[in-house]
Amino acid sequence: LRGPSDPVGAWVAEERDARADFVAWFGFEPPPVSHLAVMTDSDDTGGAAVARYGDLRLLAGVLQEGSAAR
Repeated sequence: LRGPSDPVGAWVAEERDARADFVAWFGFEPPPVSHLAVMTDSDDTGGAAVARYGDLRLLAGVLQEGSAAR
């Protein structure tokens, strides 16, 4: 969600509509969720990556009006 030109050293909040992302990427509805993986890697770039994750919340339903996935 973030790139090399984005600020580092600060906590950021991210909000995604995982179902909509899946449909946009693959063109069909996703199967039921059975696992969740949160990963940080740099194997495609040959660099190094460090990440710290805070609280994760999975919410059912759609985004509230006025809210947007970022």
